[in-house]
Order: sequence, then C-alpha cells, then structure tokens
Amino acid sequence: TVFDVINDPSFLEAVTAKGEALREGLRKVTAGNPHVKEVRGVGLICGVQLDAPAGPLVTAARDHGLLIITAGAGDVVRMVPPLTVTIDEVEQCIKTFGEVLAATKL
Repeated sequence: TVFDVINDPSFLEAVTAKGEALREGLRKVTAGNPHVKEVRGVGLICGVQLDAPAGPLVTAARDHGLLIITAGAGDVVRMVPPLTVTIDEVEQCIKTFGEVLAATKL
C-alpha cells in the first residue's frame, strides 16, 4: 500500500536526502544573486526568498518547463516536488532554476 511505501524508513531517508540536495543546489545556483535573501525548507518543500516580487521568475520558470509557485507576500518562490521525484529530476530543477534566475529581470 501507499502507507507501507511512505512508512518505510529508507523511503523517508531518500526524501530527506533529496530535499537536502535540492536546497544545497539552490544555494549554489543563487549564490551571488543580489535578489536572493534566503533558501530554506523542510523535506522536499523549498522556498527561495527574494527582495522582489517572484511573479516574473515563476512565469519564466514555467516557460522553461519548471512548475513553481509564489508564497508569502509574493516574494518567495516555493518548490514542492512529489515525494517520488528522482535525484536526476532534482538536479534538472536546480539547473533550470539557476538559468531562469540569471536570465530574469527582477
């Protein structure tokens, strides 16, 4: 059952590891960007706090195949990948987000 899968300690450990990889990767690709204030999260839920409205970044990300949403006062980009996301998909997300962030005027 689904409960058995998500209750398996190895599944939960993998989710934790992928969340840490996502946050660490986002910290690397956002380093030095003056609009990024913080990368934070728990498990696979991640937020990137900006000093500007996140809407243009969310739109640009969607145009590049990355579905993210705004949160907070509209200045946070929230990523909520499924628990079954692969590490390759996490890495692609990080790469795409970094490219879109660099190319988007905030």
